[in-house]
Amino acid sequence: MDRAVLSPTVNQSVPTQGQRDPLDPQEQELLHALRKKRLALAKDRQVPAYWVLTDATLHHLVAMRPAELAGLLDVPGIGPAKLANFGLPMHQELLAQATRLGLEVYQEPPPPPPKPPRPQGTEQGPRQTARWREKARDAFRGGATLQEVSLQCDVKPSAALEELLAVVRESRAPTLAPWVAEPQLQQVRQAGAALGLTQLTPLYDYLQGEMPYPLLRLCRDFLRGPTAADQPGEGERTAPPLAC
Repeated sequence: MDRAVLSPTVNQSVPTQGQRDPLDPQEQELLHALRKKRLALAKDRQVPAYWVLTDATLHHLVAMRPAELAGLLDVPGIGPAKLANFGLPMHQELLAQATRLGLEVYQEPPPPPPKPPRPQGTEQGPRQTARWREKARDAFRGGATLQEVSLQCDVKPSAALEELLAVVRESRAPTLAPWVAEPQLQQVRQAGAALGLTQLTPLYDYLQGEMPYPLLRLCRDFLRGPTAADQPGEGERTAPPLAC
C-alpha cells in the first residue's frame, strides 16, 4: 500500500510585513525547529549560526512561509548568496515542519510597485545623509546584513557597503564575521596571493563567481588594509549591485 505524501496547505493570500501579529505557539515551535536546522548547517560549514541566517531573518521566514523556493528572496535578509548556500535545506525544513504543525504556507507575493519619483526639492540633504549613514553603521555594528541595511535605510547595497567598510575599518577586528565566514575570507586571501589585490575582476573569475561582488570587495579592502586606496584597479569592470 502506498503511503500518502503529506504537504502543507497553500494559501493564495500573502501575509505582508507590518500586518502580522506576534508569532503564535505553533509558529514559535516552527521557529525553534528552524533554529535547530540553522545550527546544524552552521556546524557543517564551520561558521557561526548567525552567519547562516540571523534571528530576525528566521522570524520573517516563519511569518511569511513562502511556498516556493524562489519566494525566499522576498524574505528580508535572504539574498541570492544566502539562497544558493542555504535556501534549499532551510526551505525543505520549513515545508516539513509546517506540514507537521498544520501551518499554511503562502504563494509568492507579487512584485512590489515601483517607487514614485521624489518630488523636486526633497532630495536628501547633508543632515538626512548623515542620519541614514549613522543608522546604517549602528545596524552593521549589531550584525545586520547588507540587504537588511539596504532595506532599512532605503539605499542601494553599494551605498550600504561603503558604511560597512567604514565600520570594519574603525573596529579593526581580526575577522569579517558575521558578514564573511573565515573559510571564504581565506579563499580570497589565497586568490590575492596568486593574483594580487588590486583588481576585483581577476579575483571574481578565480573564485568562479561564487562570491558576490560586494562581499568580494569587502574582503579585498579588508585584506589590503586601511591605508589602501578605494579606487578600482585599472581595467576593472563595475560590480553589479547584489545584496548578500
